[in-house]
Amino acid sequence: MEIKNILLVGCGEIGSRHLQALAKMEIPIKIWAIDPSSISLKTAKVRFEEIPINKNIQSIKFASEIPENLDHIDLCIISTTSKIRFFVFKQIIDKVSCKNFIFEKVLFQKEEHFIQIAKIIEDKKIKCWVNNFRREEEYWKMIKTYFENKGNFKLYYGKSDWRLCTNAIHILDLIEWLSNDKIIEIDGSQLDEKIYESKRSGFIELTGKFIGKTSNNGVFEMHAIKDIPDIEVKFEISNGDTRLFVNEAKGEGILMRKENNWKPEKHTFQIRFQSDRTQDTSKSILETGNCNLPTFNESINTHRPFLKSIIKHLNKISNSESDSCPIT
Repeated sequence: MEIKNILLVGCGEIGSRHLQALAKMEIPIKIWAIDPSSISLKTAKVRFEEIPINKNIQSIKFASEIPENLDHIDLCIISTTSKIRFFVFKQIIDKVSCKNFIFEKVLFQKEEHFIQIAKIIEDKKIKCWVNNFRREEEYWKMIKTYFENKGNFKLYYGKSDWRLCTNAIHILDLIEWLSNDKIIEIDGSQLDEKIYESKRSGFIELTGKFIGKTSNNGVFEMHAIKDIPDIEVKFEISNGDTRLFVNEAKGEGILMRKENNWKPEKHTFQIRFQSDRTQDTSKSILETGNCNLPTFNESINTHRPFLKSIIKHLNKISNSESDSCPIT
């Protein structure tokens, strides 16, 4: 079987977990793991070596920058922070021929970067996906059958400190995917005025509420409250026929259906770690040219209004006119 070449750029916390997953690939691959930080590279190497030896890994090379002699890459995973991802992507396509990319989120910090990248991937016929992981999980695929195209969609996510700026994009993507509706409004006017430092240096976090609407009269609310453990997050989804209560951290769900007289149906499930997921997504892309993740163009529909609402809020409370959103 032909050996595939995979480039991983960004070997920090999430990147090193991507690498652990790639170490489990079921097809022959060569890996290049790139990060300017020697500490991140060392951590990634240690985590890679925690995975049992796999004969499909033909080689792995760790480096601080993209090698000049790389001619062709079959798949590139960009797991940098949002602050530099735009520039990293442009650097990669200038150096290497690659037609398949997986981006971590939040994608970028400026609207103009979305516009420029969209044009580049269209002109160069590049396929790009965004790592909104719930679309890859069997439990959520099953749940989708109860909400897709049913209308009256409602979602609530909140009442804990679940890092709204970092994670809201996952919930926004889930809303569109589960309901098969488009988000048409995101209102951040009820966000709190206090700005917190993110656990990642140079980025921020916020608390308060986001509310919004979808194209088929769906509504949603996301509410982050400081210092309440995220394991206690309240997660509810409903329509006229179905109600779902979920605790992903505990792997528990309760489904109630009108046709079943609203009798509680208890579920147990497991959401995979990134270190158990990337290998399946990558294999699908390399073998079929597709995967379950949202495409770049699909993800733009959730990213751009989300970032606009945060930028608007930050400019309001700081009396500024920034066009950048310092979240990752």
